[in-house]
Amino acid sequence: MDKLEGLQMFIRFFMRMLQARLVGQLDGLVVSHIEQVDDLPAGLGVWFQDQFKDRKLENQTTLNLLHCLMEFHMKEAASIAAKEIKKLHLFKMKLSVVDCAAMHYVLQFSQHKQQELNMGYSNIGNRGLNRLRPILHRCESFYMCGNDLGPEGVLELWNDLEHNTTVEELYLDITGITERGTESIVNCLGKNTSLKKLIIVGNDIGEYETGREEFHSGLDDSLYDSLFPDLHRLIFEITSCKLVVFDGRRSTANITEVSLQFLKTSTARAMVDATVKSDILLSVYIISFLIGLPANLLALYAFSVKIRSKPHPMDILLLNLTISDLLFLMILPLKMHEAASGMAWNLPDFLCSITSFTFFSTIYTSSLLLMAVSVVRYISVAFPITYHKLHKPVYAVVVSAVVWLISAGHCSITFITQHHPSLASKNPDANVCYENFTERQLEILLPVRFEIFFMLCLVPLLISIYCYLRCILILYSRPRISQMQKQKAIGMALGTLAVFFICVVPYNLSHLVGYFQGASPKWRYYTLLFSTFNTCIDPIIFYFSSSAFRCGSEKSIFRKFRPKVAGSQRPGTSTGQD
Repeated sequence: MDKLEGLQMFIRFFMRMLQARLVGQLDGLVVSHIEQVDDLPAGLGVWFQDQFKDRKLENQTTLNLLHCLMEFHMKEAASIAAKEIKKLHLFKMKLSVVDCAAMHYVLQFSQHKQQELNMGYSNIGNRGLNRLRPILHRCESFYMCGNDLGPEGVLELWNDLEHNTTVEELYLDITGITERGTESIVNCLGKNTSLKKLIIVGNDIGEYETGREEFHSGLDDSLYDSLFPDLHRLIFEITSCKLVVFDGRRSTANITEVSLQFLKTSTARAMVDATVKSDILLSVYIISFLIGLPANLLALYAFSVKIRSKPHPMDILLLNLTISDLLFLMILPLKMHEAASGMAWNLPDFLCSITSFTFFSTIYTSSLLLMAVSVVRYISVAFPITYHKLHKPVYAVVVSAVVWLISAGHCSITFITQHHPSLASKNPDANVCYENFTERQLEILLPVRFEIFFMLCLVPLLISIYCYLRCILILYSRPRISQMQKQKAIGMALGTLAVFFICVVPYNLSHLVGYFQGASPKWRYYTLLFSTFNTCIDPIIFYFSSSAFRCGSEKSIFRKFRPKVAGSQRPGTSTGQD
């Protein structure tokens, strides 16, 4: 077949597909309209076979090839091509009934069983499931997680898999299995001799005792005792539920692994809670980004101009604090994407590690730099002569470098837990970022978080409290200082401490609670919202902490509205620390 004939055939194929879909005629997609030509089916079959060969098919390319084979409606071509279709990975593809019809048409000619058929979160529905029913029993691993089939759809699926099936692993997470479907599950386990792994996590199959009794009535005592030895330890909380795996002896059902989750509340409630959490996070991220980015860019400009003309230790520390906030804001769009995706991470893994590292390290860099600012203020008030001797920019640069190293060293645990060979998760379907840790990961992570709570939160907080309280007492003991300056000092102290208590302490308390509970508390995500708002509060501290920021920001904002007069600096305005 030359190129011209191939082009003409594809034009006819696409025009016919478009026409049939516009009028809603599904049957028109599976009726042959192509005259058989000598050697044409074999040639097409070989070409499609080459496309399917030696690759794990996925996404839209797979569907396009399947649709082409269905539109040609040549059994010989489909039979040749189907020989190389061993795995179909259509995760989150939002499959239509037409897509399912194309899959059914091609796979029915396959002479071997499929190694894997993954249609998780594909919104397949019962109509699509009906199209696939004749071929579902011919695969080893079958993923239907995240498709709300309802009781009727689940019942039909179990009926299809009850006899003459080769399915060894069946994933039915969050598929709408209810108490009505429990009896069907038991019947299938009793008659199916191939099933070895069953996952039904996240389905509302009734109360604890009901689910236990239903399974007990359908399985013999030896299998039941081996599958459910610790059923009373199941955890009911949706937001912190643990996957419970039971390993049992081979019996009538030949089950070697079963994963179950009995929930008191429905799956729909869990989905709603997850959606609400995502919406709240996304809203806070957007607000923080829109406010924090321009404010911190203005601060960066002001401090850069001031440091180039006359570097001051306080300005250097605040410049580093600004850089920390800007780094946080740079990765915030990735966190927005995560929240908009329902807390699912569908970006490359290395971006997850970089995002997590930057997200957490900048939080602790800010707390340490705020502590350094409080120490500088205390020394300047309590020991003015010593402060004058140490009033060199190089010392502030060294302190800033040490702060960055300490923060980066502690937060490198994000890379270790995700990429160290002995700790990395082996779950290939995990689609979350720095969540759902394994027991081995938690053994390392929780003690590190516990240490971070003390070293990067509690110690800086106590030092800052001491320094600011001493500053206030010293200033009030000096009668020559005006009342306005004293009130300003109190305001600065309370403002900085408020940042600690509102933005830093709540999130770090989750480290302490998680260490004693053995898992991250479910309210941990919401404490991060306060840490995110820190990028909006820091510029306010900059404004009152440094005349360089006040002068620079005012000149930048009002430059177009005020006449430019040489030497117009306000009388008495210091170029350094107020």
